[in-house]
Amino acid sequence: MSAQPATAPPVTVPTAARRGAGRVITAWFLAAVGSVVAVVVIATTGKAIGVSHAQQLGVGPLMLLTVFGVAAGTVGWTVVSRWAADPEASLRRLVPAVLVVSYVPDLLLGLGSVSGGAAVTLAVAHTAVFAVTIPVLRRLLPPAAR
Repeated sequence: MSAQPATAPPVTVPTAARRGAGRVITAWFLAAVGSVVAVVVIATTGKAIGVSHAQQLGVGPLMLLTVFGVAAGTVGWTVVSRWAADPEASLRRLVPAVLVVSYVPDLLLGLGSVSGGAAVTLAVAHTAVFAVTIPVLRRLLPPAAR
């Protein structure tokens, strides 16, 4: 009678943990490209309709900040999706909260150094970035089911 070696139970890996860096980078790239297009359209429209202080809405810096912001959002989404106890519920609370926080600099700028029109243009751009990025991340990096 030979003893059967004990086998370890199979390890199940949540969906978020199976994501490779390539998939995260692809999601970031697609969200960044879409967001940059939206921001450029919004900034150009703001300048075209005569938003005062439009020079402060330079397209180059807005594009760069958009790419960095989408990268930060993609990292945050990935971290929450991977390690939160309930990723779906966490993202449902965090995403709107982060959007509201993104309006704070716009509000402060509108009260200070730039016109209200420029501040509104920036707030619209923030909203557009979220409107582009969240569906891309939800589609390509869905929160892990627990």
